Amino acid sequence: NTEMARATSAASEQTYGDAGITQVEWLAEDDACPECEALAADSPLDLGSDSPPDHPNCRCAISPVVDLGTPEAGGEESSE
Repeated sequence: NTEMARATSAASEQTYGDAGITQVEWLAEDDACPECEALAADSPLDLGSDSPPDHPNCRCAISPVVDLGTPEAGGEESSE
């Protein structure tokens, strides 16, 4: 479980970095340990600064922080 989490996190970090993502959210399980809960509370984290697994059998994950921008008021632009 631990090595699968390590491989998954490494692949996620590579993919996020390639996409220009600079920050991630630490996603802790409902029954996470205090260390993982603290990492989740400190989110967002810089990409590459910390990633699961934090300890053996850690089931946490990371998720990209994506800026979707601000939606335009009034919907689509007019062609006037």
